[in-house]
Order: sequence, then structure tokens, then C-alpha cells
Amino acid sequence: MQIYNSFIRAQRDKRELLQKELVQKNEELSKLVREKEVLLSTTRVEYGTMAREVGGKKQLVDQLKKKQRDIEAEIRNKEKLARKLDDEIRRIIDAERLKAKKNMTTVGAAPADRIVSNDFEKNRGLLPWPTQRGMITGKYGEHAHPDFKYVKVRNDGVYISTTRGEEVRTIFKGVVSKVFSIPGENYTVIIKHGIYYTLYHNMIDVRVKAGQSVEAKQVIGVVYTDEGTKESTLYFQLWKETERNDPELWLAN
Repeated sequence: MQIYNSFIRAQRDKRELLQKELVQKNEELSKLVREKEVLLSTTRVEYGTMAREVGGKKQLVDQLKKKQRDIEAEIRNKEKLARKLDDEIRRIIDAERLKAKKNMTTVGAAPADRIVSNDFEKNRGLLPWPTQRGMITGKYGEHAHPDFKYVKVRNDGVYISTTRGEEVRTIFKGVVSKVFSIPGENYTVIIKHGIYYTLYHNMIDVRVKAGQSVEAKQVIGVVYTDEGTKESTLYFQLWKETERNDPELWLAN
């Protein structure tokens, strides 16, 4: 009986120990389940956040692609306009050359043109700006676009951003060669300064006509303001005969 009682007690102790271990294991298992549920819930939240971020980034990428396409289209339009302006100024220069050859016995610029040209050259870096207020927002030559570095922009002149109603002035004395408007664009004025030519584009209210003599700083029109973008931008070119020049090098600092 003693041996049997000892065996029973040992089995009871063993069973109690197993029960304690079972309770402990159940508690650990419940804790693991709760931790996994929290982790799963957190993962779901993070996945939702990531999905929203991915969606937002995709939308941003789509917007950037659209903006890039719009910018590239704008650049192509500006290049097309520049070619038209180039063609027009070349026609004027060729016509001036032909007229000069007919009126002269020797090849070269007329005396009056040589005087004006020399005076123009002496003022390199000192010439007044075509607007009283403004800053150059599109530089001469080829360079990377400020927003898309791999998109190349080529300007044969400079873009001067100014204020609404800003008047456009001649940068030197000369004679108006032509006043014209390309379909879909605003007015352009080309002025001859001996063998030099200046071109002022994107104007309204033009106040000069072809053949008219003008003085330095004489008002020839008003910069057009786009009602959609609220931007007032003058496109300005400077040529020495058929050679384009960087206008910024000629204008006063």
C-alpha cells in the first residue's frame, strides 16, 4: 500500500507538473498568436500605406511624364517659331545686301552703315535692355532644361520675363526693317543697325512701321501678357549680318 501510495503521489505530482507546463505552453501559444495577429495587422496597415505610396508615386510619375511631353511640345513649338523668325531675318538681310550691291560700285557696307555699325560695336556690353524691368529666364544657346536635365533646349536669342504692360524699347538707333506677325503669334519687329540687326518678338500695340528711323530707348510696343499663365515674356535676338550673337553679352549688366 505504501509503494502504491508513493506511486500514486508520484503520478499526481507528475500530472500537476504536466498541467502547469501545459498551462504555460498555452499562455505562450496565446501570446504568440496575439503577437502574430498584431504583426499581421501592422503588415496589413504597412501594405496599405505602401500601396497608397506606390499609387501616389505612379500618379506623380504619370504627371511628370505628361509635364515632360508638354515641355517637349513647347520646345518644339519654340524651335519652329525660331526657324520662322530666322527665315524672315535672313530674307531681310539678303534683300538689304542685294539693294546695297545695286547702289554701290564696290562691295561693302555703305558709309552710313559703317558708322552705325562701329558705334554699335563700341557699345558691346553697354547697350540698354529692351525692357526697363525684367530678367533673363531663357539663355542663349543649347543647355539642359531646368526640370528635365536630359531634355535639351536651344535658344537663338534670350527670353526676358517682365511685368504686365511693360514697354519694349530699341537698344540702339537704327531703321525698322520689318513689322510682321506669324499666324498664331504676336507681333515681331526687326531693326537694322548698320550690319547689325535686333529682333523683338511677342509684342502688342506696336508703335513703329517699316522704314521708320528710331532712336535708342524709343518705345516700339508692349510685351504681350498670356492671360492663362499670366506671363509677360519678350523674345530678343541680335545678329551680325547672318551670324547670331548672344544678346546677353551686348546688354549692360
